[in-house]
Amino acid sequence: MNSLAVALQNNDQAGITAAVTSLQTASSYLNSQETFYGNTENRIASAITQISTENTSLQQQISNIRDTNEVQAALTLTSAETQQQAAMAAEAKRPNTSLFDFLG
Repeated sequence: MNSLAVALQNNDQAGITAAVTSLQTASSYLNSQETFYGNTENRIASAITQISTENTSLQQQISNIRDTNEVQAALTLTSAETQQQAAMAAEAKRPNTSLFDFLG
């Protein structure tokens, strides 16, 4: 900036051109950095949103686990085990014959 002011005061065309070129280079660099950091900021904001959503989901799962009715869960498990045992007993009593037994 100082070199541009000096060049303008001295009416130095080459100095003005060099200073303007330097300013354009600096402006281009600043624009690229702004783009880079803007993209980085967007990625961070997206990650924060995703983490917040995941945190809410996990908190809900924790709440559901803590709010589980233990008596009801035990009854459901016992009922499922009883049904499984009955199905296995029925399978064990089923005859082991196949169509080939009748054709033979």
